Amino acid sequence: MLARAAEKQAAVEVFVGESMRIAAAVVSVVAGVVRLRVLETGEPTVVPTAAAVRVVVHVDGRSWDLEADLSPVGDGAALGQPRRVRASQRRASARIPAAAGSTVLFAAGERVFRRPIIDLAASGLGVEFSGEADEPAAGTALGQLRFSLPIGAPIVAAAVVRHVRARADDGVQVAGLDLIGLRPEDARRLDAWVRGQTRTRKREEATRAQDLFSASSAVLHGPNGRSRSRAVVDVHPRGLVLGLEDGDRDLTPGERLKRVELWHDGACVIGAEAEVGEVVSHRARPLHAHLTWRSARAEDVARVTRLLRRLGR
Repeated sequence: MLARAAEKQAAVEVFVGESMRIAAAVVSVVAGVVRLRVLETGEPTVVPTAAAVRVVVHVDGRSWDLEADLSPVGDGAALGQPRRVRASQRRASARIPAAAGSTVLFAAGERVFRRPIIDLAASGLGVEFSGEADEPAAGTALGQLRFSLPIGAPIVAAAVVRHVRARADDGVQVAGLDLIGLRPEDARRLDAWVRGQTRTRKREEATRAQDLFSASSAVLHGPNGRSRSRAVVDVHPRGLVLGLEDGDRDLTPGERLKRVELWHDGACVIGAEAEVGEVVSHRARPLHAHLTWRSARAEDVARVTRLLRRLGR
């Protein structure tokens, strides 16, 4: 693993006590000694002499955790014979969309890049690449990385490109950057921001769901002329899910309803023929029915799509 790390000039994060994190890249491995080049993170890094520090090596899309003695060497650092090498597990972190217009600045080789941020987590960023030939490839260590949250001072760190992939829907190149060398206070601030925004989004989603279901109902018109109004459990452009009552035992999979209307805020959003799909029951009591639109007009489906978008669904 270390030979591969030297070949790829892999990114390294060195943890010295609780208050210092050093971002570096592997330069060479000779006789068990690992030479490091310290990455620029906005502030001068003074490498201390320290025994048994924790080191995380990022190579080929994987992370390795080891222990080694640290010492300064010229303008870089050296790690003594590594001990206790094991695969490192990444801490799971929620991802949140970045604020509109957010960008990240970073250096790779002799170039400095500015790219749009798509999303962020406590441990990294999703970044949109332009597809230029000299953009950093997976495994590249990045220095002088800088981005801002909507509040507070800019966050300055280093990073490693974990992957570069084409987005399925439009082919745009998206890079996953793992942050390294974060100051502990910046790491705490980023984690708190992501956690807070995640809680806020969950509350907003719950409110939007309540707005949809409290203001919506469905009217079913059966083949015998009977009509009934039922609660809406879920809506999507292809159909909806209804809450059923004891009197709905006649609804069976495959049955065609000549017209089903979705009403929201007193207005009919869509009215079309629908087919009953799955019917969920408990002890013979019907609970939910999944309906799929048949012969729905394109403009009606578009209205459903706009309603869902407006409610953030």
